[in-house]
Amino acid sequence: MNNNIFESQLVELLSYLRFILFDGDINVLYNYMSNNNNNENYDYEDITFSFYYIYPISKELEIEVLNHLLLLLKNALNNYPTTDDEDKQMLKKKNISFNYRNCLLLLMSKKEVLNYYIYFCEYCLSLFNLNNEMNIISKVSNDFQLNDCQFEFYIQEVIIKLTKMSNNDNNNNDIVNVNDNDNIIVIIIKNFF
Repeated sequence: MNNNIFESQLVELLSYLRFILFDGDINVLYNYMSNNNNNENYDYEDITFSFYYIYPISKELEIEVLNHLLLLLKNALNNYPTTDDEDKQMLKKKNISFNYRNCLLLLMSKKEVLNYYIYFCEYCLSLFNLNNEMNIISKVSNDFQLNDCQFEFYIQEVIIKLTKMSNNDNNNNDIVNVNDNDNIIVIIIKNFF
């Protein structure tokens, strides 16, 4: 697997899911679109888009996005007629043809990718449940060796920032100015979400 979990296909998929699952004011959604020059929430320097990218909007929406993606991935995995163990057993047989073996290896690779992204969703959802930046950082550092976390970009740029926004939003009733130190120029009005 590529060490960069945040490759362009996943970025586009998450953006698309944010768009279809968002049920708030369309003007709020517009403020989180990539071609809106006022939005500098996240640093996606190396990613180019042929469409309007939707930045993460709220912790609640991002959890809904990950849960929806998780459901899609599990459904896709369940559509395969065999389990990983059954595939491995079939691969050990000596009387299978070269073509059948290659097809089996391809199917196993596809299942591996689905399992990888299922793990991504489940792990990120578990981090959203921690509700505190320090707890998130502690869990990630306990679970992964230094620079070994393939989800690091998503954790830093989405989970931690949305958790901070959510915590700030819960501490204020009206308007929150979100973390000016990270050049975030977003004002969230609590009743929008």
